[in-house]
Amino acid sequence: MTTLKDIESLTREYADNYQQLAADVETLEAAIRTIKKKALPSIKRAAERAAVAKEKLKAAIEAAPQLFEKPRARLFHGVKVGLQKGKGTIEWGDADRVRALIERHMPEKLDMLRKVTYRPLKDAIAQLPAADIKRIGCTIVETGDQVIVKVVDSDIEKMVDALFKDEEIKRAAA
Repeated sequence: MTTLKDIESLTREYADNYQQLAADVETLEAAIRTIKKKALPSIKRAAERAAVAKEKLKAAIEAAPQLFEKPRARLFHGVKVGLQKGKGTIEWGDADRVRALIERHMPEKLDMLRKVTYRPLKDAIAQLPAADIKRIGCTIVETGDQVIVKVVDSDIEKMVDALFKDEEIKRAAA
């Protein structure tokens, strides 16, 4: 039979191992910060040079639109350059006014031009008494005892999860 002393001992073992994991992750993070700090000035300079070159290229294309009548775009050095028709965007200031104008001027297109979403809100339903929750066809699940093993400082867990997720993505892409 497991005793509270056994649980305490296992908890100490887990805590010690977790502290080692946290130290190893911090060592990795420090190395990454050092590499980023070293590379950042060069990356910033390269980004600035690329931005200046892009602006010069855009100005040259704007100054010579006749070069892009047919075809309207060309591919040079892996970069597509030229002219294209702007896609445009739809904007409005007051959504309620637009909705009202659609209802007034185009009632036959109302379903096509608006989206109405109705869905139950879990957080709001959770505030209801249990009898009301049951009455509206909902059930409360997983209310029994559940084992808790959670480090108070969960940032390390998040970093480890992210690290493993990155590794899985890299393996899947390979």
